Amino acid sequence: MNPLKALPFLRFHGAVARILVAVAACVICVTAWAHGDLDAQIATVSQELNQTPSAVLFLKRAGLHHEHEDFPAAMADYDRAAALDPQLDAITLGRARTLFRARRLQSAREALDIYLRQKPEHAEAFLLRARVLVGLEDYGAAVQDFDRNLELTPQPLPECYLERAEALVALGDKERAVKSLDEGIDRLGNLVTLQSAAIAIEVELYRHDAALARVDRVMANLRRKETWLARRGDILEAAGRHDEALRAYGEALAALEQLPAQHRNVKPMRELEAHLRQRLGT
Repeated sequence: MNPLKALPFLRFHGAVARILVAVAACVICVTAWAHGDLDAQIATVSQELNQTPSAVLFLKRAGLHHEHEDFPAAMADYDRAAALDPQLDAITLGRARTLFRARRLQSAREALDIYLRQKPEHAEAFLLRARVLVGLEDYGAAVQDFDRNLELTPQPLPECYLERAEALVALGDKERAVKSLDEGIDRLGNLVTLQSAAIAIEVELYRHDAALARVDRVMANLRRKETWLARRGDILEAAGRHDEALRAYGEALAALEQLPAQHRNVKPMRELEAHLRQRLGT
C-alpha cells in the first residue's frame, strides 16, 4: 500500500496526483475563457509570420498551440522553427514539454536527454525529465533528476519535494521519502502539505508517536484545528490507543460545532462531522 494514498483523514493531501488534479481543475476553469484569447494570439502571430517568417515567431506560436492543447500544430511549428534555426535549443525543450503533455513519454525523454547534454545546469529541464521518468515508472532515475533540480533551484516549489517522496515510496524507500520531506520542511518552512505527506508515511511505518508530533507541530500554527484533531484521533486509533482517540474525536467535534453555520454547512465539514460521530458512536 502506498501511504501517500492513505485512508480518510490520513491522506497525503499534497500528493502529486492531487496536485495534478488541482492544477488540471484550474486549467479547465482558465481555458474556458482563455481559449478565445489564445485563438486571437495565434491569429496575430500567424499574421506576423506571413509577413516575416522567423524561428522565434514559430517557436512563439508553438507555445500558444501547446497552451491550446493542439499538440500536432505545436509540433509542426517546432519543426518549422528548427528548419529556420537548428541551433535554437529552446525548440528542443519546447518539444519535450509538448510531448510530455501529450503523454508521448519516451519521445519526451529522448528530447530531454538531448537538451540536458547541451544544458547540464538547466533546473527546469531536470524537473520535467523527472516527471517524464515517473510516468515511465523509472523511479530511480526520476529521484536523481529531482535531486539535481533541487540542487540547482534557489527557491524550489514544495511539489518538487512531494513528487520526489512519491518516487521514493514507489521504490520502496519510505525512510528516505520522509527524509526528503524533512529536507523540504527545513528549506521551505513548516508547510502543511509537506508535513501531511510525512505523517502518512510515518503512520505506514508504525511510527505513531512521530506522526502525532508532526500533527501537533502543524496545529500549533493553525487557528482552526478540527480537521487536525480528527486526524490526531485517527492516528491514535491506528496505534491502538482507543481512549485517547475518543478524546481527540470529541475535541474535534466540539471545535467543529463552534464554527459559524456558513463554515460548518459545507461538504468537507459535513463529511468530517459524520466521520467523527461514527467514531464516537453518537
